[in-house]
Amino acid sequence: MGNLVKETPYSEITATLEALDSLGITREHLRELRKDKGYIVNVASFINSGGILESDSQREARRTLGETNFFGAPEWSKYLGFRFTNRELRKIVKFPWPEEVLNSPCPFFKGKLIHETHFAYLGLKVFDHRYLKKSYPLTIKVWESYSPDVKINFSHELFQGGRHIFEDETCDFRWYLMPKHGVPKLEGVNFQNQQEILPPQYEIPRAIKETTKHLLYYRKNKEYINVFKNEHDSVAVRCRNIVIDERSRGFISYVSFRHSWATYKGNCFSICIPNSPESLNLAASRIPGQ
Repeated sequence: MGNLVKETPYSEITATLEALDSLGITREHLRELRKDKGYIVNVASFINSGGILESDSQREARRTLGETNFFGAPEWSKYLGFRFTNRELRKIVKFPWPEEVLNSPCPFFKGKLIHETHFAYLGLKVFDHRYLKKSYPLTIKVWESYSPDVKINFSHELFQGGRHIFEDETCDFRWYLMPKHGVPKLEGVNFQNQQEILPPQYEIPRAIKETTKHLLYYRKNKEYINVFKNEHDSVAVRCRNIVIDERSRGFISYVSFRHSWATYKGNCFSICIPNSPESLNLAASRIPGQ
């Protein structure tokens, strides 16, 4: 139990009751709130979500994918203090993949359905904090400041030629549906052929989108998508970031909490240029409406 009763002064309690009274709330409503556990859970959930009501298609997607695989506007408000305008909420009211797509076979993992292997999240272009009252383009650099428990490393050579990946690139303000793991069995295939093998309903995302997927999954579930048995294990996937030449296609490497990188010990993402790009699997993102 929290300290709400102890910490809330009487003046705030009466001010709250007056505000509710002005909107037609009666003592009978409050009595029902105390007696009915389901009722109070719904009210608390609404408050924790920043007062956001999801559309039918969003609620359907949440039910189908499951809570662990869905990060929408309520989660942005609850976990990161983001504030949405009514205009913004109207823009993302429709979840672009219907239930029949989410329940269809996954094209990457045999015997699995899309809702079992994918993670859906609402991508933001600008981070608008409702408590700090500040707005920032939500780049990897800004993500680093909002994820103190995760270290994001940039290789020196990529930082010199690809600073924009770190400082400028953002997600679009829209829904994303991405396989939680890299597309398998593409090791040894060059980038051009990897793109041709990818189903037409999918595209290769940029590093910011792959990074956001992992960080939001961790925020929601307090665990990472990949779990490793050895402290030096890592999983790297190739993204659509061209830096200098054909070899220099950026990729994001997710590293487990057991991994230590240089002098840093803890959770770590590394974004760098691979020595052997063909050894990597591919990141993927489902095209909206496909």
